[in-house]
This record gives sequence, C-alpha cells and structure tokens, in this order.
Amino acid sequence: MSELALMKQGAEARVYSGTFMGRKCVVKERFPKTYRHPELDKKLTQRRTLQEARAIFKCKKTGEIDTPAIFFLDRERSRLVMEFVEGITVRDFLNARREQQQQQQQQQQQQQQQQGAPDVCAAYPYEPDSVMDAIGACLATLHRENIVHGDLTTSNLMLRHRPADPSSSTGHDGADNGGSNNGAPLPAEVACTSVVLIDFGLSTTSTLVEDKAVDLYVLERAFLSTHPGSEALFARILARYESASSRKAAKAVLSKLDDVRKRGRKRSMVG
Repeated sequence: MSELALMKQGAEARVYSGTFMGRKCVVKERFPKTYRHPELDKKLTQRRTLQEARAIFKCKKTGEIDTPAIFFLDRERSRLVMEFVEGITVRDFLNARREQQQQQQQQQQQQQQQQGAPDVCAAYPYEPDSVMDAIGACLATLHRENIVHGDLTTSNLMLRHRPADPSSSTGHDGADNGGSNNGAPLPAEVACTSVVLIDFGLSTTSTLVEDKAVDLYVLERAFLSTHPGSEALFARILARYESASSRKAAKAVLSKLDDVRKRGRKRSMVG
C-alpha cells in the first residue's frame, strides 16, 4: 500500500486516500479511545470494524445497493481498505443545483458559470427527482435486508461520476464547447439510476420497525437542516421508499416515522 494522505477525521476514525495493488483506495482506520481499558477498547474497535465490513458486504450481495467495494480488512489495526468512489455527495449536488437556480433567477448565468455550481451540474446532469427516487429505492432495499445505516445524511450518499459523452462537447445550439461549460448551455438532464451509500460505521442489523423509522427520521432532519425548503424532495424519497417496499412493511415503517416525528417535536418544545 502506498503512502496515505489524511482526507478527514471524525469522532470514531480517520479516513485516508492512497493506492492498494495499483488501485486508488480509501482507508478507514479506527483509532484507540484512551478513556477505555486497552483490551476492551481493542475488542470493541475490532468488532465495530468487522460489523461495518459485514454490512457493506451484505448490501453488495443484494445486487441492488451500490456501496464502495472492500479490498482488504485488517482486523489487527482496525482498518478497512475500500474503493475510492469518484463522485460527489448528494449534499454537494443539491447545493450546486440550488446555487445554479439562484444564479438563473438573478439573470447572471453567463458570469456565474465560471464559478463552481454550473460545472458540478454539467458533470452530474441528473434530474433531482430521479436522485430522490434512487435514494428511496436504495433505502427500501437496505431495510428489507434488515440493515439500519445509523447515520443517514446527504454527506453519506454519493453520486458516481458520469463519464463524459464525446458528443456532449457540442451544446444544444450545435456550437463546439471544447469540453468546457463556460458560457455554454448545460447538458440535458438524465435519470439517476443509483446512489452510493457510504460510511456504515454506525450500522446495525435490526428487524425492529422503530429502528428503520429512526433511520428515515435522521435523514429527514439532515435534509431540513442542510437543505432549507427541501420538504418536497424528502417527500419524493418516502414515496419511492413506499413503492419499493412491500405494502405491509412500508405501512409499518412510515406509521412509526410519524410517531418518531411527534416525539422529536415534543423533545424540541420541552428542550
């Protein structure tokens, strides 16, 4: 394995980029918690690493959930070596779309296209509704397999980079854009067929309807706090979740979600 470069650090682990057997990879390494007894900490950390790997493998096994491929598991060092996903998070995608709409409303598109948002929209020309549909279908399959992610946010959902179509260098007006989007119309939107689910560090296996409802509630709160005015987008996710699940399972989870919401509002009011 090549020399690793730190990408980010969370409360539980550090994430590095590097190469493994000639392939670009991501290494997730859980670090020791000094406040725990060393032997207990090692056992808990190894168990959590193994559990995360099993959850990813179980998702892959369905053939319906896109996750990073696991290259290697180092239990002794609590390391997971995984595929480096070329793409962006759903969070960045939605933020870019919102910025693009604001630019169009201000009628300054030509000037603003030299900034980041339209470039992202050109590289990921997905219909937002189709992205929400893909998320709903992914979560329906996840819960059907009795896997609870535990940390569903738009930062833990990714869109793979869509290889450029050689014909896309010509805009709608037939002008040659030279592969750049500056000053040119954005490419036609296409349907998104899948999203990549990442970071299973808090995942569990559970058949409880309550756990699955809380999973959806966490994502809903993430949408509302990170993407203001996104109620319609999340409603689209739930609609696809319902249609992709069995009638009995969907009814139970969505009914429990209403209960969880009520408890959440009551907690917010009480403080």
